[in-house]
Amino acid sequence: MGHLLDPATRQPVHLAATTLVGRGPAADWTIPSRLVSTEHARIAWRQGGWSLKDLGSRNGTFVDGQRLGAGQTTWLQPGMQLSFGADRPCFEVVGIDPPVACATSGTGERVEGSFDFLALTEDEPMATVFLDEHDRWVLERDGAQTLASDREVVVLGDASWTLSLPSNVPETLESLGARSLHAARLVFVVSRDEEHVALEARFPGGSVDLDSRAHHHLLLLLARQRLEDAGEPLAERGWLYADRVAAMLGIQESAMNLHVHRARRQLAQAGLSGAAQIVQRRPNTTQMRLGVDAVDVHLG
Repeated sequence: MGHLLDPATRQPVHLAATTLVGRGPAADWTIPSRLVSTEHARIAWRQGGWSLKDLGSRNGTFVDGQRLGAGQTTWLQPGMQLSFGADRPCFEVVGIDPPVACATSGTGERVEGSFDFLALTEDEPMATVFLDEHDRWVLERDGAQTLASDREVVVLGDASWTLSLPSNVPETLESLGARSLHAARLVFVVSRDEEHVALEARFPGGSVDLDSRAHHHLLLLLARQRLEDAGEPLAERGWLYADRVAAMLGIQESAMNLHVHRARRQLAQAGLSGAAQIVQRRPNTTQMRLGVDAVDVHLG
């Protein structure tokens, strides 16, 4: 994602999808200088790049020593030197990658995800945030889903997290040529004793080997249900109640939710967009299904 380098601390300044620069309480990036206006400038990802706009600041926004006009916008490039309120200190533009979903805790801890998936906790599935099949941000906790929004505050136990969720994600993914889970054919190779389940995601011109993982047993169960329902309308294929899935796997629902979390995370880490859709949940029910219809199951 985009970031600048702070000349004083030599630490990165990470850019959210929209970053308000200033010294007021609404600022996303606070610069505690009397020369900096309350709402000084805005850095935003749009049209495939990072833009910097002066918001009519009193003392100006400078790019490579040149002051922007009030309300003027420029596009950021690596190596540019930015300053606010004076021509020093200068913050260097280091990264101009697109923004990813991220969150910052009340104590300053920061977690980053991918363009369309964020796990607020690394190992336990307390909460995940992702784009659903309708390109809406969704927060899922313990199998229950609600819509999420940029800058929303999520409370988990004693911690609160402020979400930073990019917009126009489908356009960003398309411009990057990201592989989409929706275009994949999932191929399961199951050992004859069903102890090991290997998984491969195949695409035109390539594939992603996902190896053998414990959570693949859940995906295999859901895949078999989709195959069994092949004669049903597409929207009705593969749905099972979560408690039945857990019972069929011989585990608690909490453990099953952990498998869902790990399956999504594995696909996201493999660089696939739409990773969260590997398991879909039906609104206002406890039903779930595999989110890919093109499935093959082979005995190894």
